[in-house]
Amino acid sequence: MMAKSCAMARHLEARVRKEPELELVSGAQLNIACFRYRGKDADEDPGRLNSAIVADMQVAGIAAPSLTTLNGGVAIRACFINHRTGVEDVDALVEATLAFGRRRTGRS
Repeated sequence: MMAKSCAMARHLEARVRKEPELELVSGAQLNIACFRYRGKDADEDPGRLNSAIVADMQVAGIAAPSLTTLNGGVAIRACFINHRTGVEDVDALVEATLAFGRRRTGRS
């Protein structure tokens, strides 16, 4: 079970690295990976933007990542502990981050 959780964190890391609008803040450390949305205007207040994206995902029932502070900045923290989490769930997290980030920054 732990091996699968670690694999999901590595999959998230790989997906984030492929998306120009996302920034990997901390690569997969066991079952945790941290990233942020860095789209248009995100650098002005990335903490506020990424906090709002996390809230959007939680309200929509898509995923339940948390927030953390790394190197003085806010990051989205995904910790995989559910044995039923699969690649499709990780992909949904990435797609939701992109969709909510684009919506909040006016990119469609």
